Amino acid sequence: MDGNELVRMVFSGISPLVVEDVVDEGGRIVVRGRAPREPSPCPVCGVVSGQVHSYHWRTVADVPVDGRRVVLRVRVRRLVCPTRGCRQTFREQVPGVLERYQRRTTRLSRQVKTVVKELAGRAGVRLLAALAMGLSRHTALRVLLGIPLPAGRIPRVIGVDDFALRRRYRYATVVIDAETHERIDVLPDRTAGTLEAWLRAHPGVEVVCRDGSATYAEAIRRALPEAVQVSDRWHLWHNLCDAALDEVKAHGTCWAAILDAPIYDGPRAQTTLERWHQVHGLLNQGVGLLECARRLQLALNTVKRYARAERPERMLRVPKYRSSLVDPHR
Repeated sequence: MDGNELVRMVFSGISPLVVEDVVDEGGRIVVRGRAPREPSPCPVCGVVSGQVHSYHWRTVADVPVDGRRVVLRVRVRRLVCPTRGCRQTFREQVPGVLERYQRRTTRLSRQVKTVVKELAGRAGVRLLAALAMGLSRHTALRVLLGIPLPAGRIPRVIGVDDFALRRRYRYATVVIDAETHERIDVLPDRTAGTLEAWLRAHPGVEVVCRDGSATYAEAIRRALPEAVQVSDRWHLWHNLCDAALDEVKAHGTCWAAILDAPIYDGPRAQTTLERWHQVHGLLNQGVGLLECARRLQLALNTVKRYARAERPERMLRVPKYRSSLVDPHR
């Protein structure tokens, strides 16, 4: 096997270039070449031109050979665009080998993207250094962020729920595949309009798992009237447990009589009972909820909570004390 055949075999990935010389500099291998003397299209108007304006050297990194870095120096032409009004000159590109504004060949960039996609920053840089592909962690992160996201399929069954970015101030919505439990998308808020727009842009959903939010229900009903809405398992069990617990608490006096246990009758319980009688007394007189809140100097939601309770025992809550350092001395 002669030298030319060996060079063509080792550097087969840059076969569109004409390799003129290979120099071993000890720590690295320098490959000098040029682009083929063929007309090249203008990147703006697409008109092919072969008129040379000048020559330039491009230096890019290529995949390592024998554990050493490979530097590719390519002599490219700057051509004159023949179209009047278009750009005056443009530099020729070699598709599959050299891309615009890149300091690495296409195949080296492909290998770097594969590594940083799996290992990301520092870990990816350490592996690339062991493979003789020097890279900083900042460059590795830029390469990772430049990888386009795959266009995932729209599943048949999705789950929709909200979560807090900043509790009580800012919330977002997460959409997952209910069958594979993979995240599909994250919406910037939890409004009905945002979810409705996403559902309209991603048709094909047949079943939507959600919590008891009326906002999500309205968005799904407007965007996908044929879709089936079901309650997810966690919220179903959670609501069932809360309802059972509230029912047990509402019969606290019955349990106390059976078990001969003392009934909680502290100052907070007395205040709760008094407020319940005050709220229901005003409601029986035909006073509205907002007027009840104004007269009793309570929040409107608090008045609604008292109004929903059928009996005063449902409002009683045994106080929960947090453990502290003085508990052993009480």
